[in-house]
Amino acid sequence: QKEFADATPETWGDSLSLGAKSLFIWLDIWSKRGFGKRERVVPLLISGGLDKGLQSWAELGAFWYALANLFRLRHEWQWAAALCQRATHVDSSYALPWNMLGNLLQNQLKQPQRAEAAYREAIAIDASFAAPWNGL
Repeated sequence: QKEFADATPETWGDSLSLGAKSLFIWLDIWSKRGFGKRERVVPLLISGGLDKGLQSWAELGAFWYALANLFRLRHEWQWAAALCQRATHVDSSYALPWNMLGNLLQNQLKQPQRAEAAYREAIAIDASFAAPWNGL
């Protein structure tokens, strides 16, 4: 059986050409068909183990933020937070994932000190961005 890590750049590219939501659906389909358990595949995705197949998408903070938002919408808080952190590592000047991370840490994961630090990172990047101010 083919594993996610063995997917070719073309396979990832076909899915990514349709956007992050398409990739998310693709991950679900592969998981349901038994090609890889989400519990194993998502950490591999987050840790960078699939970056070769993702090619230039892996270098975009917006890509990781979009995936984080999809996991957030599915109430998969831990993975959403981990993807926000990946987005901030890829592009530390991108305020949106810092704010979402703050929201997840504050409201779902109950880690107020870490949430405040994330909100302050977002504010340091863009002081006119109102959302992180509201989180403090």
